[in-house]
Amino acid sequence: MGFKFEKQKDWQLALELDGEIAELIKSFLKERLFILVSQIKLAVDSVVLNIA
Repeated sequence: MGFKFEKQKDWQLALELDGEIAELIKSFLKERLFILVSQIKLAVDSVVLNIA
């Protein structure tokens, strides 16, 4: 069945961005990884959740 927001293009793009950011994070320097990753993931997840 699914949710109505899953059909929205902006939600689909935000979810795609989340995946791209996850891949980008893998290339970060280890010493800066924790701070950058936590902030970026929270921001991207927030976009997806706010649209939903």
